[in-house]
Amino acid sequence: MEEDFVDEEEENAQQASSKAVLPGSQDLFITLEPIPSQGGIPDPEGREGTSRVVPLATYMRIYKKGDIVDIKGMGTVQQGMPHKCYHGKTGRVFNITQHAVGIIVNKQVKGKILAKRINVRIEHIKHSKSRDSFLQRVTENERKKKEAKEKGTWFELKRQPAPPREAHFVRTNGKEPELLEPIPYEFMA
Repeated sequence: MEEDFVDEEEENAQQASSKAVLPGSQDLFITLEPIPSQGGIPDPEGREGTSRVVPLATYMRIYKKGDIVDIKGMGTVQQGMPHKCYHGKTGRVFNITQHAVGIIVNKQVKGKILAKRINVRIEHIKHSKSRDSFLQRVTENERKKKEAKEKGTWFELKRQPAPPREAHFVRTNGKEPELLEPIPYEFMA
Protein backbone atom coordinates (compact mmCIF):
# COMPACT_ATOMS: atom_id res chain seq x y z
CA MET A 1 0.00 0.00 0.00
CA GLU A 2 1.23 3.43 -0.88
CA GLU A 3 1.17 6.05 1.81
CA ASP A 4 -0.84 9.17 1.12
CA PHE A 5 1.74 11.91 0.67
CA VAL A 6 0.54 15.52 0.87
CA ASP A 7 2.93 18.15 -0.37
CA GLU A 8 3.59 20.81 2.28
CA GLU A 9 3.14 23.67 -0.22
CA GLU A 10 -0.24 22.29 -1.34
CA GLU A 11 -1.37 22.04 2.27
CA ASN A 12 -0.38 25.67 2.93
CA ALA A 13 -2.19 26.77 -0.25
CA GLN A 14 -5.33 24.95 0.91
CA GLN A 15 -5.16 26.67 4.29
CA ALA A 16 -4.69 30.10 2.69
CA SER A 17 -7.87 29.85 0.62
CA SER A 18 -10.10 29.09 3.58
CA LYS A 19 -13.82 29.83 3.55
CA ALA A 20 -13.80 30.99 7.17
CA VAL A 21 -15.94 33.80 8.54
CA LEU A 22 -13.10 36.36 8.40
CA PRO A 23 -10.53 34.90 5.98
CA GLY A 24 -7.23 36.73 5.66
CA SER A 25 -7.98 39.16 8.49
CA GLN A 26 -5.65 37.89 11.23
CA ASP A 27 -3.63 41.12 11.34
CA LEU A 28 -6.44 43.43 10.21
CA PHE A 29 -8.55 44.15 13.28
CA ILE A 30 -7.22 45.68 16.50
CA THR A 31 -6.82 43.55 19.60
CA LEU A 32 -6.43 44.80 23.13
CA GLU A 33 -3.39 44.25 25.32
CA PRO A 34 -3.86 41.55 27.98
CA ILE A 35 -4.83 42.91 31.39
CA PRO A 36 -4.07 40.69 34.41
CA SER A 37 -7.32 39.54 35.96
CA GLN A 38 -8.07 37.67 39.13
CA GLY A 39 -8.52 33.98 38.43
CA GLY A 40 -8.96 34.35 34.68
CA ILE A 41 -8.86 31.45 32.23
CA PRO A 42 -5.24 30.48 31.49
CA ASP A 43 -4.09 31.68 28.09
CA PRO A 44 -3.06 28.95 25.60
CA GLU A 45 0.08 30.96 24.81
CA GLY A 46 1.34 30.49 28.36
CA ARG A 47 0.46 33.82 29.97
CA GLU A 48 -1.21 33.48 33.36
CA GLY A 49 -4.89 34.36 33.84
CA THR A 50 -5.40 37.20 31.38
CA SER A 51 -8.47 38.68 29.81
CA ARG A 52 -8.82 41.36 27.17
CA VAL A 53 -11.18 43.92 28.66
CA VAL A 54 -12.78 46.69 26.60
CA PRO A 55 -12.12 50.09 28.27
CA LEU A 56 -15.21 51.66 29.84
CA ALA A 57 -14.62 54.92 27.94
CA THR A 58 -15.68 53.04 24.80
CA TYR A 59 -19.21 52.68 26.22
CA MET A 60 -19.36 56.22 27.66
CA ARG A 61 -19.00 58.02 24.30
CA ILE A 62 -22.16 59.75 23.08
CA TYR A 63 -23.13 59.40 19.41
CA LYS A 64 -25.76 61.57 17.73
CA LYS A 65 -27.30 61.55 14.27
CA GLY A 66 -25.02 63.29 11.80
CA ASP A 67 -21.79 62.56 13.73
CA ILE A 68 -18.79 61.57 11.62
CA VAL A 69 -17.22 58.33 12.89
CA ASP A 70 -14.26 56.11 11.99
CA ILE A 71 -14.84 52.36 11.74
CA LYS A 72 -12.12 50.27 13.40
CA GLY A 73 -13.00 46.63 13.97
CA MET A 74 -12.07 45.32 17.42
CA GLY A 75 -11.20 41.63 17.43
CA THR A 76 -12.08 41.11 21.09
CA VAL A 77 -15.78 41.79 20.45
CA GLN A 78 -17.06 39.70 17.56
CA GLN A 79 -20.71 40.75 17.79
CA GLY A 80 -21.73 43.56 15.47
CA MET A 81 -18.36 43.56 13.74
CA PRO A 82 -18.07 45.40 10.41
CA HIS A 83 -17.01 43.53 7.28
CA LYS A 84 -13.30 43.89 6.58
CA CYS A 85 -13.99 46.11 3.53
CA TYR A 86 -15.33 48.80 5.90
CA HIS A 87 -12.36 48.65 8.32
CA GLY A 88 -10.66 52.06 8.38
CA LYS A 89 -13.49 53.85 6.57
CA THR A 90 -15.23 57.03 7.75
CA GLY A 91 -18.99 57.45 7.69
CA ARG A 92 -21.93 59.43 9.08
CA VAL A 93 -24.32 58.18 11.79
CA PHE A 94 -27.93 57.87 10.58
CA ASN A 95 -29.47 55.61 13.25
CA ILE A 96 -28.82 54.80 16.91
CA THR A 97 -29.93 51.68 18.78
CA GLN A 98 -29.20 50.38 22.28
CA HIS A 99 -25.82 48.77 21.53
CA ALA A 100 -25.09 49.81 17.96
CA VAL A 101 -25.28 52.64 15.46
CA GLY A 102 -26.24 52.77 11.80
CA ILE A 103 -23.58 54.35 9.58
CA ILE A 104 -23.68 55.54 5.95
CA VAL A 105 -20.35 54.60 4.34
CA ASN A 106 -19.16 55.02 0.76
CA LYS A 107 -18.10 51.75 -0.89
CA GLN A 108 -16.59 51.40 -4.34
CA VAL A 109 -18.25 48.66 -6.39
CA LYS A 110 -16.60 48.35 -9.82
CA GLY A 111 -16.99 51.81 -11.38
CA LYS A 112 -19.54 53.17 -8.90
CA ILE A 113 -19.37 54.55 -5.38
CA LEU A 114 -22.42 53.42 -3.41
CA ALA A 115 -23.65 54.90 -0.11
CA LYS A 116 -24.05 51.74 2.00
CA ARG A 117 -25.98 51.65 5.27
CA ILE A 118 -24.41 49.32 7.82
CA ASN A 119 -25.05 48.60 11.50
CA VAL A 120 -22.00 48.36 13.74
CA ARG A 121 -21.65 47.96 17.51
CA ILE A 122 -20.15 50.92 19.36
CA GLU A 123 -16.98 48.97 20.26
CA HIS A 124 -15.94 49.12 16.60
CA ILE A 125 -16.32 52.89 16.05
CA LYS A 126 -14.90 56.16 17.39
CA HIS A 127 -15.48 59.84 16.73
CA SER A 128 -13.54 61.05 13.70
CA LYS A 129 -11.13 63.97 14.02
CA SER A 130 -11.08 64.60 10.28
CA ARG A 131 -13.38 67.63 10.50
CA ASP A 132 -11.78 69.26 13.57
CA SER A 133 -9.05 71.09 11.65
CA PHE A 134 -11.64 72.45 9.19
CA LEU A 135 -13.93 73.75 11.96
CA GLN A 136 -10.94 75.31 13.72
CA ARG A 137 -9.98 77.07 10.48
CA VAL A 138 -13.56 78.35 10.05
CA THR A 139 -13.60 79.96 13.52
CA GLU A 140 -10.12 81.41 12.93
CA ASN A 141 -11.24 82.90 9.58
CA GLU A 142 -14.35 84.42 11.17
CA ARG A 143 -12.17 86.07 13.83
CA LYS A 144 -9.78 87.41 11.17
CA LYS A 145 -12.69 88.76 9.07
CA LYS A 146 -14.12 90.56 12.10
CA GLU A 147 -10.73 92.14 12.91
CA ALA A 148 -10.21 93.18 9.27
CA LYS A 149 -13.68 94.77 9.14
CA GLU A 150 -12.99 96.79 12.31
CA LYS A 151 -9.64 98.02 10.96
CA GLY A 152 -11.00 98.56 7.46
CA THR A 153 -8.34 96.34 5.86
CA TRP A 154 -8.38 93.23 3.69
CA PHE A 155 -7.07 89.82 4.77
CA GLU A 156 -6.23 86.71 2.73
CA LEU A 157 -8.31 83.78 4.03
CA LYS A 158 -7.11 81.14 1.57
CA ARG A 159 -4.41 78.75 2.67
CA GLN A 160 -1.12 79.45 0.95
CA PRO A 161 1.56 76.88 0.06
CA ALA A 162 4.78 77.03 2.07
CA PRO A 163 7.09 79.74 0.65
CA PRO A 164 10.58 78.89 -0.62
CA ARG A 165 13.36 78.89 1.96
CA GLU A 166 15.23 82.11 2.68
CA ALA A 167 18.71 82.61 1.19
CA HIS A 168 21.35 81.14 3.50
CA PHE A 169 24.91 79.83 3.55
CA VAL A 170 25.54 76.09 3.81
CA ARG A 171 28.46 74.94 5.96
CA THR A 172 30.63 72.26 4.35
CA ASN A 173 32.72 71.57 7.50
CA GLY A 174 35.96 71.46 5.48
CA LYS A 175 34.64 69.05 2.82
CA GLU A 176 34.79 69.95 -0.86
CA PRO A 177 31.49 69.97 -2.77
CA GLU A 178 31.09 66.90 -4.98
CA LEU A 179 29.62 67.16 -8.48
CA LEU A 180 27.10 64.42 -9.24
CA GLU A 181 26.38 63.70 -12.89
CA PRO A 182 25.34 60.67 -14.95
CA ILE A 183 28.01 58.36 -16.39
CA PRO A 184 28.48 59.01 -20.14
CA TYR A 185 26.96 56.33 -22.36
CA GLU A 186 29.45 53.91 -23.96
CA PHE A 187 28.39 51.87 -26.97
CA MET A 188 29.63 48.28 -26.60
CA ALA A 189 29.31 46.16 -29.73
